[in-house]
Amino acid sequence: MGANIAEVMFYKVRNTQVVFTKRFSEFYTHKLITDMKNLLSIFLALIFSFTLWAQDSKVTTGVVQFNNRDYSDAVSSFETALENPNELKEKNLPKAWFYYGKSLIMEMRTAASSGDQNKMQETSNNILKAYDAFKNAKKTDDGKWGEKTDTELQQVYNLLLQSGLTYLNTANQSAGSDKIQLLNLAKDHLKAAVE
Repeated sequence: MGANIAEVMFYKVRNTQVVFTKRFSEFYTHKLITDMKNLLSIFLALIFSFTLWAQDSKVTTGVVQFNNRDYSDAVSSFETALENPNELKEKNLPKAWFYYGKSLIMEMRTAASSGDQNKMQETSNNILKAYDAFKNAKKTDDGKWGEKTDTELQQVYNLLLQSGLTYLNTANQSAGSDKIQLLNLAKDHLKAAVE
């Protein structure tokens, strides 16, 4: 009987050790998983913050490039920043659209004044892009950009009307597929001019 009591006591001690070890292991496994989740959350928050900062810094870079009359680089910076407009701070969204529109117009004017036919061809669609940019600036306006945007839109309407009529006159003197393309450009420009 003494041996049975010893065996039972050994079994209880051994069983308690197993239960304790199992609970200790479960506790630290749970703690490790919780810590890993917290680290992952922090890491993702840092990445998201960096992405927001990177997008917003493109807006700042674009404005600096615009002020330095480096319009082509400004256009590129704003296009990068506006690829994902939801990643911009709310206050920077109308600013990005506004300066993107101004950069497009100035890039087109610079190309026209240089007389470079290739550059003029590359920027020929800038008026419509600028029109869309100013419309987006107006749509996302936080109260700061309304008057400035309206002024720029008035100038763009005039440019759209002029270019639309130019495309129409050129189409009337053309034939074939060029005529259809020019008529479509005239339609797009004139439609935007009267909206």
